[in-house]
Amino acid sequence: MIAVFAIGWLASGAAAPAAPDVTPPGSPEARFFEEHVRPVLVERCVSCHGPEKHKAGLRVDSLVGLLRGGESGAAITPGEPDDSNLVMAIRHDGWEMPPDGRLADTQIAAITEWVQRGAAWPGEKPAAMLLAEGLPAPQEASTASILGPPLRNTKGEITAADRDSWAYRPVVRPAVPPLPVGEGTPDGLLRAAAHNPIDHFVLERLAAAGIEPLPEADRLTLVRRLFFDLLGVPPAPADIESFVNDPAVDAVERLVEQLLADPRHGERRARQWLDLARFAESDGFRQDAFRPLAWRYRDYVIQAFNDDTPYDRFVLEQLAGDELFPRSAGALAATGFLRQTIYEYNQVDVETHWADILNEVTDATADVFLALGMGCARCHDHKFDPILQRDYYALQAFLAPLVWHDADLPPADTWTSAQRAYAAGVAERRDRIAAFEDALRESLRDAAEQPAKTAWKLERFPPEIQALWFKPPADRTPHEAQIVSLAARQATLTPDRLAAADREAYDALVADLADFEKRHAADRPPDFGRAMAVADVGPRPPDVTIPGKPDLAIEPHVPTVLGGRPLPPEPRLDDRGQAISTGRRAALARWIAAPDNPLTARVMVNRLWQWHFGRGLVASTSDFGVLGEPPTHPELLDWLADEFVASGWSVKHVTWLIVSSAAYRRSSVPSIVSAGQGGAEADPHNLLLWRQACRRLEAEQIRDAALTISGELDGTSGGPSVPPSKPRRAISTRLLRNTPSDLCEAFDAPDGYLSCAQRNITTTPMQSLFLMNGEWL
Repeated sequence: MIAVFAIGWLASGAAAPAAPDVTPPGSPEARFFEEHVRPVLVERCVSCHGPEKHKAGLRVDSLVGLLRGGESGAAITPGEPDDSNLVMAIRHDGWEMPPDGRLADTQIAAITEWVQRGAAWPGEKPAAMLLAEGLPAPQEASTASILGPPLRNTKGEITAADRDSWAYRPVVRPAVPPLPVGEGTPDGLLRAAAHNPIDHFVLERLAAAGIEPLPEADRLTLVRRLFFDLLGVPPAPADIESFVNDPAVDAVERLVEQLLADPRHGERRARQWLDLARFAESDGFRQDAFRPLAWRYRDYVIQAFNDDTPYDRFVLEQLAGDELFPRSAGALAATGFLRQTIYEYNQVDVETHWADILNEVTDATADVFLALGMGCARCHDHKFDPILQRDYYALQAFLAPLVWHDADLPPADTWTSAQRAYAAGVAERRDRIAAFEDALRESLRDAAEQPAKTAWKLERFPPEIQALWFKPPADRTPHEAQIVSLAARQATLTPDRLAAADREAYDALVADLADFEKRHAADRPPDFGRAMAVADVGPRPPDVTIPGKPDLAIEPHVPTVLGGRPLPPEPRLDDRGQAISTGRRAALARWIAAPDNPLTARVMVNRLWQWHFGRGLVASTSDFGVLGEPPTHPELLDWLADEFVASGWSVKHVTWLIVSSAAYRRSSVPSIVSAGQGGAEADPHNLLLWRQACRRLEAEQIRDAALTISGELDGTSGGPSVPPSKPRRAISTRLLRNTPSDLCEAFDAPDGYLSCAQRNITTTPMQSLFLMNGEWL
């Protein structure tokens, strides 16, 4: 049991914290509610079942009200939509609500799914917990306080007040406040507890609240905390002994430098970024096909964090590496960020599937880099945030020219002449095969459509997709070329359906490639291969319009609340100076990575803070909007954002500041001596950082800790993933969306379907049983 306890909790010596008692605002469940359920309740239900009117005794403006119900009983039964009166009413099954007209099918499906998933309500206890504890008395509160901020009344407009929101204001570096002194804030204690400017901001707030912070944690706790936070594994006995017995006053700072230089730091930091990037190695949906090249993006992220790649360059490479740095293998692999969308391998409705892909990548780009929850604006102007529907499609217009492809990685400077010749020979033979297929398609199309349909198995596609397949490439619009490109992932040539002469010629080309690779295997470069990447469909972008308004073309521009200006494209040119891309993603990437963008630096330093404290200075780390949380320390957030840019966008520099601070080093458990000093009563949720949080280890940390303790951990880093049964670090093991490992499933690892800003953190009996009795452990 001692070993199990050591694996399970980040702060040694601390009692296991209880499971979170509220749904975090930035969690996937909260986002689903905010985007798909809350707007329907506000628009269609609350006028009759809210604070002003309670028809049939029912209120829908709070979770308690829905669970309590009205004259006909509870409105919802969490997990059981078919038995929920609300769902039956909106389905017109017995009741017919709302009385002024049935909800749209998508709205009905969303509310049904919300009930099925447990009816999560941001900032409220889980429904099952409320029912188990007994429902409190009905709350008498305004619609605005329960259902969120009031709806925006400025349809299609952005006001000065909108632009004055804290998130959209320019970052201005505040002065570092002096350390507080005076009654209740002993000068000696506070000065001893301040290690860098971060502590000045934190202590100023604590002093104003009359709270005395906890002292620094003991050395054993600190070394364990730092190893798990920065490397993801526990310290070895020798590491513990060296640090605990180090008498130097800068022992922590020197240990932090050592850990940041350790290659394992990139693996730890990459795991956190991959949650945001919705990384997985399978397509998703039911078939869940394996993606053999996905690991290239994972390795790129690890290397970028180990190299302390400037964050602005990190952004540029992921959004437009192919346009801005086409000769960089790392930059091409970086565009794998735009390839993490789930994919249905046998979807014949290619048009709809491509629209879903573009919507997903638009949402992910806004969430990850800008913390702008733009998904609600896909169908209408955002009901709460100053984001217009045309802003959503203007952002999508930057990404609309995308096509998926697996890119040949360019040769590295370290390759020998023989290795370069090998790569050139393989590329030449692949080009011959592609040219043969193109010519074959043309000849079959000219002769008769049926042989081509048979050879590429086109019969399963709708007639309009088949027609595009036979349309000469030069005659296709950019959008049509994208549809053919996506369909071609399914419509692969079937050699045994070809005529004898064509089959013989095709087989000869394939055999020549295989023979070349075999004869020159000794010359194959170690990092030769391909990566999941993207490109533009060509120099002309496809048209982007708002659904239902086909005549209204949308040009790419900055969100209106941030100025709304168009960005000049930066097309990639070939050797003859001809444009081969639209340059739209390059323009978007440069705007996001610009030092004067008010969101980018704030968003990233806030994520770094969350990764070390369990909660960001802005708790909703992917939502800086009205429905998110305001910053608890706005001046500190801006100071860190400005310092981030001034340091050359160094992630390691900001990390060093955070984990070297007294705020990070504090004990997580009040002692008998310090109990009652104000924190537990005045700030029970520790928003002012008077103590360090006690956090449960993540699934990967638990796994890697167990292998470290047993001496089995294989420290090999990088390369294709291995099955979870192998003793490699968790980040190097295969991650499939539909079939996660038992440990990852038990300890809340994300599945890769959506960008995950903050993992669920549960504490369940099954986890304890898994640690005690699980076969693997």
